Amino acid sequence: MLQVTFIIGFLIDLVVYFYFTWRIWMFTRNLWIVSFMILISLARAVLSIVASALSLLSSTWISYLEHEKHLILTGNILFIIGDTFSASIMAWHLNKTRDHALRTNLIVNRLLVFAVATGGITVLVDIIALVFTLAQPLTLAFTGAILVQTRLYANSLLASLNLRNSNKRAYENAIHTPPIELPMTSIAFASHSAETARQNEVISDAGKESWHTASGSRIIS
Repeated sequence: MLQVTFIIGFLIDLVVYFYFTWRIWMFTRNLWIVSFMILISLARAVLSIVASALSLLSSTWISYLEHEKHLILTGNILFIIGDTFSASIMAWHLNKTRDHALRTNLIVNRLLVFAVATGGITVLVDIIALVFTLAQPLTLAFTGAILVQTRLYANSLLASLNLRNSNKRAYENAIHTPPIELPMTSIAFASHSAETARQNEVISDAGKESWHTASGSRIIS
């Protein structure tokens, strides 16, 4: 049944959101941020499951959509708030940890792109579901976006877990790779070239001054 599919999808969303909440906790160690995310995730999961259960008790989809529209709209808004907040917090803290002098910026940039991309896609699907709910309130058009949303959550979790090994290898390579040092002969050659250039410039200026002096003497004579 369609309602059972929705309930399973909402439970998957809850597990995935808890996982990303744990990751944000590892970055921020901010109890207020994590508490807000847990509250949002629980509220939208409970609300969505209750809405799905109520649809089982309705005689038709039309009557359900007429009487429970406020639950659907509230659930859509909570999903938009939760996904936007989690992606923004992750991106902000990753960007704050960047240091242009560190070679580990490659890892931070990869995590930042992943957080923004996955968060942006899920928020876009949330907005599409909200638009369908408002534009076609007595149809099931919004359910298509919700089904896509649950699969995006599952794929984002799998992608995040699969990227852990590659990020770990890239981090180890960045840490253990020795810094590039120029040989002393190159530094000495560069210093000698600079000194030679300064000497040539002094000789050129002296030649110009001598030429102007000689020209002035001829004019006076």
